[in-house]
Amino acid sequence: MELKLTENPTPPAIIEQAPRKPLRWSEWVLLVIITIIYLTAIRDLVSSWITDSQYSLGFFAPVVSVYFTWKRWPELKRIERSSSAWGIVLMVIAILLRLAGAVLGLSKLSFISIPAIIIGLCLYLLGARMTRLLAFSLAFTIFMLPDPLGLTAWLGQPMQLFASSCSAHLLNLLGIETAQSGIRLTVEGFRFDVALACSGMSSLIALIAVTAVIAYTSRLPNNYRWMLFSFAVPIAIIASVVRITTIALVGCEWGWGFAIDAYHHWSSLLLFAVAIILLFILNRGLEWLSAARAGS
Repeated sequence: MELKLTENPTPPAIIEQAPRKPLRWSEWVLLVIITIIYLTAIRDLVSSWITDSQYSLGFFAPVVSVYFTWKRWPELKRIERSSSAWGIVLMVIAILLRLAGAVLGLSKLSFISIPAIIIGLCLYLLGARMTRLLAFSLAFTIFMLPDPLGLTAWLGQPMQLFASSCSAHLLNLLGIETAQSGIRLTVEGFRFDVALACSGMSSLIALIAVTAVIAYTSRLPNNYRWMLFSFAVPIAIIASVVRITTIALVGCEWGWGFAIDAYHHWSSLLLFAVAIILLFILNRGLEWLSAARAGS
């Protein structure tokens, strides 16, 4: 008797997909009303991105949020849409902030309410499970705001003074006579002030945003991700000290006109690139440390 073996091909993987639950007409009406309420706030927000180069990061924040939402799409399809009452609470708070900002003429209040209304809508229209999956994408929308987290208000002047002091000490160690008076440096007779942008504030917010993306996409455990994220501020400060010091060195060697007009502008991009490279190196180091501890 002849036996024939027949192939039993593996059936294709079946992706479980929750039944689609379309938006009700009342939910569409809610979206339209909120869009109308926020039209001028969004217009003013985009205007701040255009008029102030320090806030140009705002253009990229929504793109990053949409990208990571798209990356989560296969998981989102497996979850049935629901609704959370916390969404209503958050939307009410956001709309009150928006109205207060409009009445009092405080655009910052209106801007702060934008991420809040987005999160509230997600909770109400998608439910808590979907919103948890989108936590990073939603949190990243904070970088749309001018000076998110109020960093300039409570870190600006201390960073200016600290960067000025460190640069003065470093220049003196290098044998270049430097005197410091607050944020003013006198380097071999030439005086210049360390502006807020030069102190690292202009790059700090962008560096925090980049660090958040690197930490989120890394293979590190959560505690190591937070450790990597915490390096953003010291790296920004170190980069600003290096920038101020090298501006002084270039001024002493090739003239202050070249140092202030030319080197001052492109050195920011150069040191920002170096800071990002340093973050990737730290990420690799933490991955090695995490693997070594897990294996021990």
